[in-house]
Amino acid sequence: MKVRRVTLAVLLLITAVAVADIWYLGVGAFSGPPHFEVKLQCKDSCDYPSSVKKQRFTVLSSDLTSIQIENQYGEITVRGTEGDEMTVVSTITVYGDTEEDAEQYLETVQVIETKEDSGAAEYMLPNVPAGPEIRGVIVNYEVDLPKNLAASVGSQYGTIRADEVEGEMEISASFSDVMVHGFKGILKADTEFSTLDIQDLAGSFDLDDSYSTVKLDLVDVQEGYRFDLRLEYGSLHHNMPLEKKVDDGNVIRAAGKTQAGNFPIRIRSSFGTVHVHVK
Repeated sequence: MKVRRVTLAVLLLITAVAVADIWYLGVGAFSGPPHFEVKLQCKDSCDYPSSVKKQRFTVLSSDLTSIQIENQYGEITVRGTEGDEMTVVSTITVYGDTEEDAEQYLETVQVIETKEDSGAAEYMLPNVPAGPEIRGVIVNYEVDLPKNLAASVGSQYGTIRADEVEGEMEISASFSDVMVHGFKGILKADTEFSTLDIQDLAGSFDLDDSYSTVKLDLVDVQEGYRFDLRLEYGSLHHNMPLEKKVDDGNVIRAAGKTQAGNFPIRIRSSFGTVHVHVK
């Protein structure tokens, strides 16, 4: 009887795996990934009393080559500016069982600015041990970024916004919302389980992604774009003529160009949905 039970359990497991494979991969050809969107909500900690502290960092752009910010749960907002000063404003919010608990812990934490001889600057909140009375810590960053100053921003379970930035930017995101508007220059991204909404980009774009929804709207400029797109187990939507090849129904390769084809658009996506349009 015991052997029969074990055999039955094994058969049920094999059947479950087979059904999962058929559901996930499809029979014969992949029908497209499920539509994925990140819906970020305030953590339960936001219902607790809180205390807030702001810090402001200002550096002449001539003294910098790049900045880097890594964050969890909070927002990073980057705005392009015509000025010659780079400004970072951090807002730290601590949630505790009581307001006094939050205030006491807030006194022990602060965003640290680290500068290297190369001109790179990094802004981060060090991890400070907290007791059970501390329910959460969230940091929001607001950055005014001068032209042609490189930036690298990363987010887990948070939000990245970039507006009217000109220069070079690298984005890394996991389980996050990424929104970019009016970017000019070189934009690189490495993302997973996220949503990317990139509007009015004029320049080059390089993306490595998995399990995300990507919307890329390009400004129709004379320099033109050169497309190199590869999607595994995904779906591609576009409004410009591309040469497409589908391998075994699972891998989509697409290439082509608009006008002079000077700006490279490279996308590598796995299990995602990609929309590319030239306005």
